[in-house]
Amino acid sequence: MNRLRVIAAIAALLVIAGLAVGTAPTTDDDVVAPFTVRGGLGDTIETRVLTVEALDVTRAASLDVSYFEGLGTYPSQLDTDANWIVVTVRLTATIAPVSLSNARLSIGDEEFRASEFLPRPSINDLLAGPGIPVVGSLAFEVSDAALASGAAGSAELSFPTQFSTQLDEIATVELDLSDLDSVADYRVAKAVIVDGGE
Repeated sequence: MNRLRVIAAIAALLVIAGLAVGTAPTTDDDVVAPFTVRGGLGDTIETRVLTVEALDVTRAASLDVSYFEGLGTYPSQLDTDANWIVVTVRLTATIAPVSLSNARLSIGDEEFRASEFLPRPSINDLLAGPGIPVVGSLAFEVSDAALASGAAGSAELSFPTQFSTQLDEIATVELDLSDLDSVADYRVAKAVIVDGGE
């Protein structure tokens, strides 16, 4: 009788060990991979350091950036041989001001970084303290081929807030870019701090 119990206990341990091995991460990258917090257009996505809401997405051939308020001169139009994808977002830092310099738009295996050509005040310039919302735009130069691909229907806009994303949360907005009509000239509004958090 005791022998049967020992055999049963060993068998149970082998089953548990097999499950543990079968479900364990296969590489070191899997162990430290970031956690993706997903939502769609209009959803509020909350991470440890940032709350994001994508308000609008537009495809354009040219951008009107005549809002420029800095010293010197700056072109009022930004043209491209590809397409501008402009996403208007509302962001609120939760712990400390964060940078959006690593924001990226993924379409299939292709990644597009947010353009640095939008003049000041851009949303990166106005990221305010915790609890203070900022509304502004991110612009991406995206090829015709990427927008014509099947992956355009499941594009992702991600907001890593630091260089290393290991074990961090990343807000990700799922976007359908497959059926966007292109406008000839899109006027980009300057980034603004939203008074009273409204």
